[in-house]
Amino acid sequence: MLSIIPITAISSGLGIFIPLYILYLKGNVFDIGLAFAFYNLVSIPSALFWGKITDIYGKSKPFILLSVFLTIPILLLFGFSQQLNNTYIYYSLFAVIATAASPALNILVMGTKRNKTLPKYFSRYSLFGLIGSIVAYGFGASLAINNPSTYLYLLIYLNIAAAILALILIKDQPREIKNSQKITLANNLFPLLNSITALPILMISSDTVIRIRNTIKSIEKKRIYQLLGAIILFNFGYYIFNTSYVPYLNGYGLSYANIFAINLANVVAQIIIFIAIIKIKKSLKLERGYMLSITYRSTGYVIAAAAMFFPMLFFSVNIIAYAIAGFSYALWNLSSSVLLYDMIRGKKEGYYVGLWTGLLGGSAVLGAMLSGVITVVFGYQSTFLIATAVTLGSGLIFHKKFDSK
Repeated sequence: MLSIIPITAISSGLGIFIPLYILYLKGNVFDIGLAFAFYNLVSIPSALFWGKITDIYGKSKPFILLSVFLTIPILLLFGFSQQLNNTYIYYSLFAVIATAASPALNILVMGTKRNKTLPKYFSRYSLFGLIGSIVAYGFGASLAINNPSTYLYLLIYLNIAAAILALILIKDQPREIKNSQKITLANNLFPLLNSITALPILMISSDTVIRIRNTIKSIEKKRIYQLLGAIILFNFGYYIFNTSYVPYLNGYGLSYANIFAINLANVVAQIIIFIAIIKIKKSLKLERGYMLSITYRSTGYVIAAAAMFFPMLFFSVNIIAYAIAGFSYALWNLSSSVLLYDMIRGKKEGYYVGLWTGLLGGSAVLGAMLSGVITVVFGYQSTFLIATAVTLGSGLIFHKKFDSK
């Protein structure tokens, strides 16, 4: 739990640092979309690879340590070479390294608590991550000058702390992976690649065809993929909105400190949700939580889009809008993750976690690229309204398919 704080702080901090850094280097919202697209495109095969290797090796801690130690030189590269094209390369390298820890961390969470206690445990786990985001955004909100390079020093210090805490505190838990679950990495890749590209993948194995046919016949597996479909669509809308959000705030005259403050409001709203879930005596109805997250997230997007018409209230309106968005994201993150945890436990956990992470990466690639194009051609308001429509589509898929018995 404690090691999660600096790990999350690094990831959260980079999520705001990258767009500000690109704008500082005279890039635009399309360049930001390209950077996020490259990051998530690299995350797809990386997530599948690390998920498979984590299953084979049977331990999680080595992959977490590998991730935090190798992040340090990547952060140093940002400071040494301030060129726009190099930013794409360094952020993509970080994607490869960061995803090494993702399946391992998720498996540790799944293996700790089960069934009814998992939502509350997941909330505690998420709270520690959000504390890391508060550290990252709080420091950013105190920046006196609009120079993102200054922010790198904090991230490097946090990375050193993450390495020390992970080395000392994280303990592996024994896991058993059935031999029948050990399929090849190549066969893992085919269904995902076919699902995220319009180009046909000709090199498809017979084992993949058999698995797809069995998945269609299996109600349990079908519901897993239906849930994944709803999650992917939500994430798609999330990246359409978030990719353009920081340049939107910067373009309307907000300082770096104000931009970090708005993101801080988002995190505080998430913390309120997780504390409430920990405190309530009744178990959370995950299906209802997912649908509520759709409503609140869409509302936040609409308010953010309307803020441009109130220049005198632009900062305060965006504080409200992004706080609502954070409130909804916490509900979505909790409900979707715990539902998926419960459905895949004991069923090739590493494979499904890797697939889950990879599909999130695929939807993020498309969302980030589309966000940059829409904003350049049609403007921010159109981008945010499309993100709202996509998010509502996620709720429709969840309600009509996954929630139906």
